[in-house]
Amino acid sequence: MIHYNGATWAAMATPPGTNRLEGIGGTGKGDIYAVGEGGTIIRFNGTTWTTVASGTTTTLNEVWGSSASDVFVIGQNGTILTKGASCSDTRTSNESATAERACYNRVRGTGSSIVAFRR
Repeated sequence: MIHYNGATWAAMATPPGTNRLEGIGGTGKGDIYAVGEGGTIIRFNGTTWTTVASGTTTTLNEVWGSSASDVFVIGQNGTILTKGASCSDTRTSNESATAERACYNRVRGTGSSIVAFRR
């Protein structure tokens, strides 16, 4: 992970054992999330990165939020996680157990209304 402070780029330490990261996003310089393989979610509080439990081992592809309490993470197998007391898997209700699940790659929206695009 690298960080630009307005003048120079510098390496930043991530938590030990952090898997490969796929996406990064945040709502301010003290509320940044990065997501990746094995259900990895890490959060930057403006000073350091810490691990956030995701409750899944599915690869997570992207994170987007409009505020610190309105954050969405999307990934493979139709995974959509929302920020609350802990991350929760909120797969769409029309997906059956036997249906091929989508691999979501991009998410954007406004407020708590989101749009997820898939490959």
